[in-house]
Parts: sequence; structure tokens; C-alpha cells
Amino acid sequence: MRGFQVLALIGFFLALCDLFFSQDLLLWLYVALVVALLTATLVRFHRGAGAASYRRSTVLASALLVQALPIAVLLFLFFPGPTPGFDFSSDNRFSIPPGYPIASRRAALRR
Repeated sequence: MRGFQVLALIGFFLALCDLFFSQDLLLWLYVALVVALLTATLVRFHRGAGAASYRRSTVLASALLVQALPIAVLLFLFFPGPTPGFDFSSDNRFSIPPGYPIASRRAALRR
């Protein structure tokens, strides 16, 4: 039981991490579909072995997601996204330039 929940949470995490690299409308729709299906699967799993159908679980998951929309809209409005220069897909790696003051501090510590 616990392993299934962990796998579902990893699925949520991976679906949302995909939005860091590209924010196309089709990708948003795909991620929304994945999140809805993962939520429906969790609802069905928690309803037990005698659960009626996957359709009923999907309706319950849809109700949960619709109830969460106002909170998502408020978070979107009050906590804006990253700055325009923020990009995970660039090849810019952080590196310390030669002659950076840390090198002189390390030499001073060795003395």
C-alpha cells in the first residue's frame, strides 16, 4: 500500500517537473491529464477492492480537482512564477572564475 502511494507521488513530481523545461499549452494539457489520472487511480486504490468502477473514481477525482482550482488560482495570482531569465534548459553552469577571492582565503587559511 505504501509503495503504491510513493509511486503515485513520484508520478505527480515527474509530471510537474516536466513544466520546468517547457510550458507549451499542449504540455499543460498533457500534465493536467496525467495528474487527473493519477488522482483517479489513488481514489480507486483507497476505495478498496469492492470499488464500483473506474468511472466513479474518475468522477470523484474530477470533483477533488475542481475543488482545488480556487486555491491554485490564488497561488498563481499571489506567488508569481520565476523571473524571465530563469531557465533550466540553458547550458550555463555555475563556475568560479579564476582569481575569485575564495582562493586567496584558502591560501590565507593554510598559513
